[in-house]
Amino acid sequence: MAIPRLQSLGEGRATRIVTRLELEALPRVDNNGIYQAMADSELPGVRAVLDGQLEPFSAAPTRAVCNYVDPNAARRYGLGDLLGKAPFPVNAAFLKALSDRFALRPVAEAAPGAETVTVRASRYVQSERNLGDGRGGYIVRATPDGTTATLFAKGIGQTPLCKPAEAQAGHSDGYISSHSSLAESIWPQLFHHLFTHSTPVTVAFFGTEVFGREFEPRIPYEEQAVILLRGGQMLRPAHFTEQGVYDRVLEIAGAQKSANPNDWTSVPWRILSQPIPLDGLKGTMPSIDPFLRAAHATGVLRYRTVPQYGEVPDLRATFAEIVDRFALTAAESWGWRWMQSAPSAGNAELGGGLIDVETASSNPRTGQMYVLSYSFPFGHSEYTWRAVAVKMMWESLRLNMTTGERQFYNAAGDLDFAQLHGALYSQHLSEQYLKAMGLKTEVVAELMKHSFDDVSRFQAAMHTLATMENEGPIPYVMTREGRLLEDAEAIVTSRSVVDVFGFLGRWPQIYFDAVARGEKPTLEQAVSALEPIYSSSPEVHTGQESNVRQLAHDLMVTYDRLMRAAETHGASHYDDASS
Repeated sequence: MAIPRLQSLGEGRATRIVTRLELEALPRVDNNGIYQAMADSELPGVRAVLDGQLEPFSAAPTRAVCNYVDPNAARRYGLGDLLGKAPFPVNAAFLKALSDRFALRPVAEAAPGAETVTVRASRYVQSERNLGDGRGGYIVRATPDGTTATLFAKGIGQTPLCKPAEAQAGHSDGYISSHSSLAESIWPQLFHHLFTHSTPVTVAFFGTEVFGREFEPRIPYEEQAVILLRGGQMLRPAHFTEQGVYDRVLEIAGAQKSANPNDWTSVPWRILSQPIPLDGLKGTMPSIDPFLRAAHATGVLRYRTVPQYGEVPDLRATFAEIVDRFALTAAESWGWRWMQSAPSAGNAELGGGLIDVETASSNPRTGQMYVLSYSFPFGHSEYTWRAVAVKMMWESLRLNMTTGERQFYNAAGDLDFAQLHGALYSQHLSEQYLKAMGLKTEVVAELMKHSFDDVSRFQAAMHTLATMENEGPIPYVMTREGRLLEDAEAIVTSRSVVDVFGFLGRWPQIYFDAVARGEKPTLEQAVSALEPIYSSSPEVHTGQESNVRQLAHDLMVTYDRLMRAAETHGASHYDDASS
């Protein structure tokens, strides 16, 4: 019997039933933005996912010089035919060919008669500034091996979705700066080795003839405007988040800030813990199909079996998967003392990767600091705003579903994002602390299974130490004029009482040297390995030192227990026991 595709699931609205069988026929996309080969009749690349949310416009080459290129990325995106044949393939001809093809401006700004390229800007349902991609868009092209590569050109000028009258400077003029492009080129190369869910890689960027302070007012010098060419999935929570839901969350955040003026770090957790009032709001999405296609393409879509229909999307399980991926990225970021300074619904991918990382900041320790112009400090809880973005997306989809559809796709009732995100983040944080001890991933899994109580105690001691801060105002690392604070590293370092990740780098040598002598490390060695920076106040200093010594003792005890458990349960993962 044929599966019915159109049926009333509630409130008198006919609904097209989407099954796994149908979705599996659509392409998937890898972290690089490379889509599987598709039939000729199908829309290529990102067009198959965001059909109906893409605003096409014409662009043409502009005068620009290629300032940076990643030849490996160029090959990955099917541009290998432009590379030279010499051992070092990047030559003048390649750089010119790349600039001629991808250094683009909207056709109104291009030279008359120039050959044009179709660029597609994606429309966000929710947007803080523009209507979506206000200064860039997708370029969909076939690769020589038959796959479809979706590239994204950023900084090409004002797109049809730009709102210059309402957007902030730096997002409304169509430009990006050279320092932003350099950051977006370097960070993703590093993140490829640090994070499970990677960040879109930069293929190249091109310096234009535009110089000026207008497009980056925080930078106190004349900077070159560039055009950035990158890959990636670029399927964001903002594509599926209602503006009305976002506005309600802003109201909650404002109320929480007023009620807790000295505790901004708890605000995102409080938002996760309470319902978002949806009274009076109506959905604006024609259907949830684009989200289902995006979730399938990025590999986060989960299914359940429904009689008569077979396997159908399970939104509750799907959102648990998305939260899990962001929790993992957050825990890995904490482990490397890295933070994204603009954790919005538009600066992340459904698959767990991060986008637009030019605002990144890193920290020598784990103290808080102010970044950009935010009114709350970063370092301990800003990652939770990504979970808030996922919650907004959940409520937005539910707003566009009938009661019957919510039941069918398992989206009825509330989803406890605070509990879900808290549990998953805690789990991944424990894993990151164990990995920072130098243990293999397989051994970490064994300890999480067999020694969970000791792992939890170790994490508790580590995290308490990591969040111990000295008194005084939280530092701003950048002045209002855009200059880095003088002695910023020393100031941020001294904010943290101890160096927990430095401890994990120093302690193994101390521990195993003592074990080899048939001894145990001393408490004084543990405290010294934490490299404490105590308050100048004698009274505060005494309390800090007492707490550090107690927690250092807890670390010593649980570290020893975990090493012995690793020897018991993880020996098979090493070539010999001494490893």
